[in-house]
Amino acid sequence: MNRDIYGITIASSRNDRSLNPVEQLNPNEYKKFNNKLYSMILEYLDLKNDFQYDAKYIRGSKSNIAETLVNHFYRLYVYQYQGKTDEECVLQLFNDKEYTERLEKIYLLYKEYSNKYLKYSNRKLNFFDYKYTMVRITARIYYMKQFRTNKNLFTKKECEDIKVKDFLENLIKLSSYKKDSHRDINKFIFAKGSIPFFTLKMLEVNCTNQKEEVKEALKYF
Repeated sequence: MNRDIYGITIASSRNDRSLNPVEQLNPNEYKKFNNKLYSMILEYLDLKNDFQYDAKYIRGSKSNIAETLVNHFYRLYVYQYQGKTDEECVLQLFNDKEYTERLEKIYLLYKEYSNKYLKYSNRKLNFFDYKYTMVRITARIYYMKQFRTNKNLFTKKECEDIKVKDFLENLIKLSSYKKDSHRDINKFIFAKGSIPFFTLKMLEVNCTNQKEEVKEALKYF
């Protein structure tokens, strides 16, 4: 039903690659794919477009589909810069203002959508996936903005933003998965060279109103 309505679905088996792009796309093809994926995400996560079907499996799978789409966009966007050196890829990615704006839009829609459907999830790991995804998106948004402007992002107003509070809360809750996580969060989240750590250090310097929460989060790095 999800496939008929949105053209997407959860993986029906380990061999189902319906949500993955064709292997070895060239940069222009990846760019087209990412644009299509972004449009798909906006349509799927917009609750005004939501369809209602009172079936446990359908309702329970919605947060899984959302998480898969969002993580594909997060992960695959850099591939449109392939063919360049790793350093050039990173420079172009972090200077891509449109990508930052798209992540911010996805952040808001994904949070709203998950608030509605995560409680129906038929996978316990979806609760971990949601926090993991939100931490990575938020940290990348802040890192990219800092990279482009080289200015202090965390004014008093920004420090009081709900996005900062959500970032710290999700980061602290993620720490309980460090020993038994199915993802390598010790490498991508709780490492002193990670983007979430860089974001946390910026908060430590600039957001005194979040002093205790930042101190608590830093214990896990």
